Amino acid sequence: MPIPARELSQLKIQMENRRQVLLEELSRQFKDSDDKSLAELVGKVRDASDESVASLLADLNAVHMETEARELSDIAGALLRMRTGTYGNCLDCGTEINLERLKIYPTAKRCIQCQTAHEDSRSQKDTTPSL
Repeated sequence: MPIPARELSQLKIQMENRRQVLLEELSRQFKDSDDKSLAELVGKVRDASDESVASLLADLNAVHMETEARELSDIAGALLRMRTGTYGNCLDCGTEINLERLKIYPTAKRCIQCQTAHEDSRSQKDTTPSL
C-alpha cells in the first residue's frame, strides 16, 4: 500500500528541517575550524600528551562532520526518491518499507530484512582477514 500523502508530506518536512539543522551545524563547524586551525592548537601544545589531546579533538571533529555530511547525503537521496516516486520501496528487493520504520528513520533505503542482510554482509567483509 503506498504511503498516504499526509504521511509523505510530514516525512518530507521532517527531513527538510533536519537538513537545514545539519547545514547550519556544518557551516558553523567549518567556520570554527577556520578560526581555530589544528596548527594553532598544536602551536600551543606544551608536551606530547597535549599534542595527543589536540590531535584527538581534531579527529573527533572530523568524524562528527563526516557523519553529518553522510546524513545530509542520505536526506538528499530520500528526497530524490520522493520526487521520483520510489520513496518507501526497498532498494534491494523492491518491497515497501514499513511506514513505522520510515517514521523512525525517514531516510531508510531498505526494508528490515534487507538492511539486516546488508549489515551482516558488511560485518563479514570487515572481519575477513586480508591475505
